[in-house]
Amino acid sequence: MPLSNEHGTPQWVTTSREGVERYFRDLERVMAKYQVTDDAERKEAALIYVPIDVAKRWESLPSFADVSMSFVDFRAQILSFYLGSDKDHKFTLREFDDVVSSRVRSGIGSLAEYMAFYGEFYPIARYLMSKSPPELTHRQVVDTLLRLIHNDRRPAVEARLSLKVPDKHREDSYTVDQVHEAIVHVI
Repeated sequence: MPLSNEHGTPQWVTTSREGVERYFRDLERVMAKYQVTDDAERKEAALIYVPIDVAKRWESLPSFADVSMSFVDFRAQILSFYLGSDKDHKFTLREFDDVVSSRVRSGIGSLAEYMAFYGEFYPIARYLMSKSPPELTHRQVVDTLLRLIHNDRRPAVEARLSLKVPDKHREDSYTVDQVHEAIVHVI
């Protein structure tokens, strides 16, 4: 295995759930390249590239010392300490609210600002709508997008939607894609 300061080694950038998951994906690639397959060696390798305080915590876990527990068990135990690192909690309503509220405070003044916002907003919204049961409804997401549009632009967005979807019943919601297209067109 390469030393911790060598080029191409896994980087410990943050303690966010995404950072820890990325660290383990990168570590798996390095271990595959160097043909590290023994569970004990793989556990040891996981400690090489993290800060010393993190390595000490991980080393103290039962899954590290217990030879009957695999590297997969060790990784799962570590990931359990990081909020949202499991597939059922990829994004939270709080993250959705944070993305929306930050944009409400600063507003959307240009297409570039809107696209930057939408790049954060859409994956979170789509994930929360796809959960079973959904944590966000389709209508909530559409209404949130429409609320973010300044009052001076909203009539133009609504006119664009009426033009593009003329047969929509007044009680039905537009799709997220329809609203997005209308906002992009108007901005």
